[in-house]
Amino acid sequence: MHRKHSSALAFAACAFLLAGCGYNDAQPAPAAPPGATGSASGEYAPSQYAASPPPAPQVEIIPAAPGPMAYWQAGHWAWNGSSWVWMNGVYVQRPTAQAVFVPGHYAQTSQGWIWIGGQWQ
Repeated sequence: MHRKHSSALAFAACAFLLAGCGYNDAQPAPAAPPGATGSASGEYAPSQYAASPPPAPQVEIIPAAPGPMAYWQAGHWAWNGSSWVWMNGVYVQRPTAQAVFVPGHYAQTSQGWIWIGGQWQ
């Protein structure tokens, strides 16, 4: 009987820990830059304000594109609520051959620094 309770407790603990693996998106996303439409797949869009600006971007080695419609979305710093974490760049699919990506950036507000996600135009 003790082993059955231990297994249930271990399962509950794992479920609790895994439930916290994500980012806080409870607040509404900030407005897109003027003229921007749609959103980029794979874009990390935290909605937490940071008290300080992000560190300088890290140097990335960009691998060969997996196809002609692939677009390299550069890495950036993400605020996880207590510290800056580097998010590696990734290739995303361009929605059309003419689409232009406006990269995401941090903007300073009266509440702190907030991530403005990149957009396809």
